[in-house]
Amino acid sequence: MKHRPIFLSVIACVGIVAVANPAFALQKSKHHRGHRASAKGGGGSSVGGIGALAVVDAFEKAYQRKDKNAMILKLMTPTKEVGILNKRYQWLRGYGVDELPSAVRPPILFTTAPGSYVPTTYKVVSSGANSSQEYSVTVKEKGGCREEGVNYSVERVRRFKLVKVNGRWLVSDYVNPTNTEEYGFFVDDISDKMVKK
Repeated sequence: MKHRPIFLSVIACVGIVAVANPAFALQKSKHHRGHRASAKGGGGSSVGGIGALAVVDAFEKAYQRKDKNAMILKLMTPTKEVGILNKRYQWLRGYGVDELPSAVRPPILFTTAPGSYVPTTYKVVSSGANSSQEYSVTVKEKGGCREEGVNYSVERVRRFKLVKVNGRWLVSDYVNPTNTEEYGFFVDDISDKMVKK
């Protein structure tokens, strides 16, 4: 009889542990589910990659349509740097922001030979995040151009640099990897594959 209270205490403790365990197990499983969800949601780079690739696709499709306004004015980052603006406006209209319209001269995209190349297809060769605010995409383009009265089939590689502006991906740069000083609209007979048609 003296051992009965001890025995009952042991049973009561076991009961408490048994009751507590399911709650602990439930809490633990919730934690793991939440952890898995956050890991999945934490794939910001893949989500960001989808957004960046969508902008590349929009740029390439505009290129195929010869829609230089969409390419240069809508899909490229806003800037106040005169040097960059001059590059863009040279391709857009043939004269820079600090020049008079009477200064029109090549290259003008889709108007003069240096900018007459139009891709008909493209394929993403590589892509990846440089940071949460910057993404790089390399594409292989195929299409045709006419230079000095001769038609060519062209295959070339171009690199996009995309940056996030107010939460939206935009094209910061579009270059020939072997000549990054200028936009990649020129067909380069050294780095690009050109075959007479």
